[in-house]
Amino acid sequence: MTDRGVPLSAWMLLAVSWLTFLLAYVGRQCIFSIFPVLQSQLGFSNAQLGLTGSIFLWVYSLGSPLGGVVGDRFHFARVAQWSVVVWSLVTVVTGFATSPEWVLASRALLGATQCIFVPAALAAIASVHPGTTRSKAVAIWGTAQLAGIVVGGWYGGFVAEQLDWRWVFWLVGGIGVVYGLGLRRVISRLLPAQKAEERRLAGNDHSSVSANPLNLFGIATFALCSISFFILCAMLWVIYAWLPTFFVEKFALSLSQAGLSATLSVQVTTALGLLMGGFAADRMIVQTKAARIWLLIVGMVGAAPCLHFLATASSPGTTRLAAACFGLFSGLYVSNAMASVLDVVQARRHASAVGVMNMVGGVSGGLAAYLIGQLKTQYGIERMMSLVGASGALSLVVLLIAVVRFFPSDYRRVQQAGG
Repeated sequence: MTDRGVPLSAWMLLAVSWLTFLLAYVGRQCIFSIFPVLQSQLGFSNAQLGLTGSIFLWVYSLGSPLGGVVGDRFHFARVAQWSVVVWSLVTVVTGFATSPEWVLASRALLGATQCIFVPAALAAIASVHPGTTRSKAVAIWGTAQLAGIVVGGWYGGFVAEQLDWRWVFWLVGGIGVVYGLGLRRVISRLLPAQKAEERRLAGNDHSSVSANPLNLFGIATFALCSISFFILCAMLWVIYAWLPTFFVEKFALSLSQAGLSATLSVQVTTALGLLMGGFAADRMIVQTKAARIWLLIVGMVGAAPCLHFLATASSPGTTRLAAACFGLFSGLYVSNAMASVLDVVQARRHASAVGVMNMVGGVSGGLAAYLIGQLKTQYGIERMMSLVGASGALSLVVLLIAVVRFFPSDYRRVQQAGG
């Protein structure tokens, strides 16, 4: 037993889920480091480059509520295995593309197959971690995303330079197929039989789990946190999709240098912010149940102005510094984004809640990535980044309304219903 009675198997389940999420992010992120190659060899336009991020996110996000329902009804081991194997096969197929349309279709399929995994994974993690370790576990799990962005950013540029851009997809996809085939047995041993039975019974409760997941917006705190999350994800995907190209175009870095600079400068401090936010929330929640939302507020207060400073920096070093500060505050936010809404949603609908939040974040991120590609020639990427940063003011307003006006009653309702 470890950490306030949480069994070792709960942390091992977290570790396996972390590794799987890392693999997912490498596969989805590596394409952003080879934009110039896709333009020269397949004839991509700027708008089509933006769509590689947007179409993935739109399909991923629109499919996430359904993924949440699947996660609430079926055992995590089965969901994880099939999701990993299929998304890895799609990645392999991407390497055979001969046109932008082929790549974009593959990105859509990647979104459709990856959207099943995350809601089920977070619900499984939440099911074995009580309130006093939940933020910590979710924060640690979230560092896999950051590691995947760093590794994917470097990996994409490095393999494209050393071998060929097609091998970027063939290698990571092949590894994923092999990994996925053995995943179900491992997870089945780590997820306690009691929890598996609880999830099976929940899956048979058609009055709760089969309900439209979008009706979660009827919970005021959930809806307001979703608006804030929409804004935060727009900020994140401006960085994820376009910062490598920003370094290439503004400072004339090589593909591998730009990919590494753009990802490492943000993601190391984001990991630090994630861990700080997770550990802080689990300590603070003993004094105030709204601790996670207050940490969202602190994160947004720092992240929004940092995005503006990043966009207007005049040297690679200053840009990296602003990106690092943005990463720290956005990490503080992200560490509690999902955990905060789980506090006002019954446990039997946790996967659905995560799925709906993924939908919100994906629509936002996809829209931001696409609009930058569509409008950057006309307005400039610096101005677009600054405008997205300014939207943080609205995020702060809705979070303050949520924590002061609605959270106490929404939290009390869940507790009275048995969690």
